[in-house]
Amino acid sequence: MTAYSHLPKIGISDFLANISKKRFNLRITTNRFTFFTMLSRSQRIEGITSRVFDGNGKPTEKHYPMWDLEGTSLETIKKTLKKIQTHYGLGNIYLTSDNNGKTYRGWCFSVVTFETYLKILIDSKPITDYGFIYYTFKRKEATLRLSRKENRPFQTCTDVIESFFVPFPTGIVSRVIYDTGTEKKGTTINLGVN
Repeated sequence: MTAYSHLPKIGISDFLANISKKRFNLRITTNRFTFFTMLSRSQRIEGITSRVFDGNGKPTEKHYPMWDLEGTSLETIKKTLKKIQTHYGLGNIYLTSDNNGKTYRGWCFSVVTFETYLKILIDSKPITDYGFIYYTFKRKEATLRLSRKENRPFQTCTDVIESFFVPFPTGIVSRVIYDTGTEKKGTTINLGVN
């Protein structure tokens, strides 16, 4: 077994003083298995899911399209979502941000099937966070954050991609509470076979 350490050589007191500001990933690999764990500061977040509920409060197979948008310009986001909006006949899409325009979330209150929602996400893949697409597919519903993230202001609506007005949901929506790391990337320690 060979150890590959990507950590700079620092003293234990420096390590402990800075651990709350960092994320550490540990990966141990053998010929047959990989063990992965992460140590990161996290915070509790509140969000809602894309799932539409019927008048009796029961979940349906319908969804509100939502996007976690990052890694591109606002102009590219608006252009891509306008094409998707036209192609799928979607109503207004509202863009929110709390990160000085570095990341956005997209909200649309048109109702679509899950199959159509997945097609929408695939068509918007270049502007949508890959983890968001992955977990939407895996969980069969999307989750977007409503609450404030640490060291950021509350989200505000920055733009509306207009088509036609669809009323905001007034019935039941599925609220979720989840934990998220405050750091997206970190130092990785790899132990294992080459």
